Amino acid sequence: MAFSYHRLPKMPSSNSSSYSHLNSDDVESENSESEISRQIEDVDSRKRNVSKFVFGHRTRLFIMVLLLFCLTLPQINSITFNFTVICMEDLVEIFHAKNFSGTHWMESTTHKSFIFSSTAIGAVIGLIPSVPLIDQLGIRIVLTASGILSAIGSLFFPLAVDYDFYAVVFCRILQGLGISIVFTVVGVIPGIWAAENETGTFLAILSCAFQLSMIICMPVSGLICDSDLGWRSIYYIFGIFTLFSYFLFFYFYTDSPRFHRNVSEKELKKIETGKLEISKEGVPYLEICTDLTVLMAWLSVLGGNFGFTILTLYGPTYLKDVLHFDVKETGFATALPFILSALVKFAAGRISDKMDHLSEKRCRQHVHFALSVISLCAYLIHFGAPIAVGLLTSGSENMEENWSRLFFIVAIITIITNAPFPFFTSEEPGPFVRIVKKLGDDV
Repeated sequence: MAFSYHRLPKMPSSNSSSYSHLNSDDVESENSESEISRQIEDVDSRKRNVSKFVFGHRTRLFIMVLLLFCLTLPQINSITFNFTVICMEDLVEIFHAKNFSGTHWMESTTHKSFIFSSTAIGAVIGLIPSVPLIDQLGIRIVLTASGILSAIGSLFFPLAVDYDFYAVVFCRILQGLGISIVFTVVGVIPGIWAAENETGTFLAILSCAFQLSMIICMPVSGLICDSDLGWRSIYYIFGIFTLFSYFLFFYFYTDSPRFHRNVSEKELKKIETGKLEISKEGVPYLEICTDLTVLMAWLSVLGGNFGFTILTLYGPTYLKDVLHFDVKETGFATALPFILSALVKFAAGRISDKMDHLSEKRCRQHVHFALSVISLCAYLIHFGAPIAVGLLTSGSENMEENWSRLFFIVAIITIITNAPFPFFTSEEPGPFVRIVKKLGDDV
């Protein structure tokens, strides 16, 4: 199963305490023990085909870096319009130069807002079947397909703007499909590829894809928009890089380190040792949705995503149209908050890995469902944010005051939604989590 942290049974330690249960009276039957032993023997009988080149027993780190770029590039494709919208005056000029009657869609606030929201539509469309697709096909195939769709949306966007409004919306939906499983991948991969004492670092680095996309996209877009290359070339450059990265990902990545030819036995042992093996069973939707820790986590992420989405969508517009930065300054200034965010996130991941008293057991079994809810909330915010911004900032005579009011509301919402988290959450597994065994020191 794609969301299991170990697809195959692992070798238990000779220590009889290597099996742990949530309830002491929950004893495995002799038949179950015989079945587990038989499966372990089957696994042991299979010889892994390990390459001589094993990246110094650090293949997992190469996987992490490769995934970081593969998660970042679709994000870049989805936010490029957020910047280039301030550079696309040529479309309006050409439209009126050809003596077309009426107004161009770039002159319509409603049309532009819908283009901003279109990626959220694509993301929700992709999110709905993502869990069963990943379950059946694995992250490797599904993530590659989503990345290719994102690249297509980026490469054809400059052509779509010359065709019509609906072609632009279609390209934006393709870009949304490309980011539909980013949250899920960020949450699941550390449990598959990270060693037990590296999970926090893996999670922090992979989740930096959201910040890294802004750090790369905004300054690069500012430089290119202000050059002879023009804003259209931005879409071609990022689209080509996306295709290349995903071809490399499809060739090199496997859905389990046990199946990877560049993962040595030494590294495999490091990855698998000490992890809890979780039983495969149906998702207890009601129990998860009524668990206080899960609810507080969802609430916290909801507030954080609201602020992040506003900055991502409208940071360039605010800096150029309200504060009157030039194009290059807008690109670099927009990236600054996200640089700080990425640094803090990386430091927090390292610190959490060093704090041995912190547990990593909470909700690991059904992480895909928890993250799917987070993804859905994020995309709904992405869809609704342009409407809220349009209502709060309309009226050119009080533009600065309107935007100040918007950011004040964003700050209040972020604080209120995050304040309860440390007081109402627990690190222990929820009652809906069933742990079958703990892997020992032997692979």
